[in-house]
Amino acid sequence: MAIPLYHIDGFPNLLSDQDVQRVSGFLPNSRAGGNIRGMNEAGIYPFTFIPSPYDEGLYITAPSGFSVSNYPEGATIFLYRGENNVLTEVKGDPGDYATYTWSKSDRPLDVAKTNGKQSARQKASASAAQVAASSGYSESALTAAAAQLVGDRGSDVQATIALQESVMEQVDADIQVIAAATDVDSIAAVVDQPDLVINTGRGAVGALDMDPTYIPTINLGSAIIEADLEIYIPIADVILPYRTNLPAPFHFDMGSSLFTADDKTVQVRVAATGAVLAQFICPDTGSGSNVDIDLFTTSAPVA
Repeated sequence: MAIPLYHIDGFPNLLSDQDVQRVSGFLPNSRAGGNIRGMNEAGIYPFTFIPSPYDEGLYITAPSGFSVSNYPEGATIFLYRGENNVLTEVKGDPGDYATYTWSKSDRPLDVAKTNGKQSARQKASASAAQVAASSGYSESALTAAAAQLVGDRGSDVQATIALQESVMEQVDADIQVIAAATDVDSIAAVVDQPDLVINTGRGAVGALDMDPTYIPTINLGSAIIEADLEIYIPIADVILPYRTNLPAPFHFDMGSSLFTADDKTVQVRVAATGAVLAQFICPDTGSGSNVDIDLFTTSAPVA
């Protein structure tokens, strides 16, 4: 069972329930029934661990202090409350939490180059696997097709292989940049750049209507740009083409409610071939702003 920890301004270390009682005179989980705002009013902030934002292969990182933030609207937070340490789920806008701030120092340049090249290769492998998974072809089928002459391959499987080749061309270029880098930050700029990011959401118009959308980041080889892509809504069998007549920076718009209550799947495809780059579930962002989704990482909502 996890032990709840807390931050109080002026104390360099995290505190347990008993520590807080010792310095403040009361147990935080008995203060206002464990209500987070009640804790905040007493200067107590539940601790939430958020990993270092820096690449551990390129930098040596360490916690350097604390920062206080508001839980996102609708967040699910688990707290131990009451004498029986019951795990309680809290939703909504419960108050503020504390997390670490992080410091970083460069690893030796030769070490960072070695780690950076390995990260670039792993990232390319994951991106190529994502392309394969989204296409519906197994790796063995793609390997067999790749062994054929280009002219002997079917157009559908060739479209997927061409995307994978673009990924590998990109990693070759990235490794050359890493090898020539003169500082660690330059390596990080290559290694940590996302491959494919979509800015989207739903709820501004309706819960079943995707908001105007665009694709701000594409690092899949120089041959692929946003204008080459389309968005496909499988449940409605509808293609949203790239458009130039939408308010900047948007280029894709659903225009009507095409999702269903049970299916909000979206595919990003190459328009010329129909090859699927990525598939995800369109997130509910309410009436607020769209969100950026890195489609080739586990942070993306995956269908």
